[in-house]
Amino acid sequence: MFTVELYAGVPRAVMVDGLSRRGAAKWFGVHRNTISKMLQYSVPQPSGLV
Repeated sequence: MFTVELYAGVPRAVMVDGLSRRGAAKWFGVHRNTISKMLQYSVPQPSGLV
């Protein structure tokens, strides 16, 4: 599970600071596809465990 801080940091790094998605993936230590999903949603999606 990823933290809310990570969900806030990724869009800032990509959209504001101009870091590429691939560069953000290396910087934050997550997969490129995860970066793309984080950019689609503003908050973490529920994992289905309620």
